[in-house]
Amino acid sequence: MTKGKAYILRQIRDLVVNKRAYSEEEAEDYIKEHLEDTVYQLLVLKKELEDQEPVDVFEPPSVRWFRGEMRCSE
Repeated sequence: MTKGKAYILRQIRDLVVNKRAYSEEEAEDYIKEHLEDTVYQLLVLKKELEDQEPVDVFEPPSVRWFRGEMRCSE
């Protein structure tokens, strides 16, 4: 793997973690799926990810309660 391809894959991993709310493990699996792609295919994929809106992560109210951000009366 070339340095350029590794750099693009690292950028894609960062994008799926930040924009798609993937965990580190999910992001690594996503990258493994695209290891055989050409540099051009990776650049197209990166552009598509950059153009997407960030995913809102659903956080159930119980999680806020367990962290102490919410009281039982709310």
